[in-house]
Amino acid sequence: HVPYEGDLPNCSVCSKTIGKMRRHHCRFCGRCVCAPCSQSSIQLPGQSRPQRACSLCVQGAQSAPLVQIRLERLAGRLAGLSTGGGFEEPAPGGDQQARGLAEATEFCESAMRPLEDSYREAMRRMAMLEAGLTEEAQCRRAAEAEAGVAKEGLCRLGERLRELRGRAGG
Repeated sequence: HVPYEGDLPNCSVCSKTIGKMRRHHCRFCGRCVCAPCSQSSIQLPGQSRPQRACSLCVQGAQSAPLVQIRLERLAGRLAGLSTGGGFEEPAPGGDQQARGLAEATEFCESAMRPLEDSYREAMRRMAMLEAGLTEEAQCRRAAEAEAGVAKEGLCRLGERLRELRGRAGG
């Protein structure tokens, strides 16, 4: 049983004001809807009669076969990425044919797990590389500073040697 919205003053589909006697609840999603937005009925498992359905749920039910195909293809693409197969679009009627939207969604969720694991591992490696680059940059700055000090020392030594040569020769 789907939890119903409260008795709202406006239709949850079209937003028009609902009169007290014309208020209905969709048996699929529980939305509070007006009569024009709930003209269809659909047979639900376990119910003896077709049940009232809002126009959004009817539209969703009508598009379910196409959505299922799209989810199956998405699952195939995700699986291809996780196994290194690349971005190729799987052939229609390929390996994974679902027995409904729920199973097609499960295929996608299953195909996502290895990708999420790979992403986490890539982020961990990237953090390690960034830490290494930061350390390397600090070492480089320290070496450059030491080189600058050494250069100054060599320049002073060269000046001192010139002074000494000048005194010795003059």
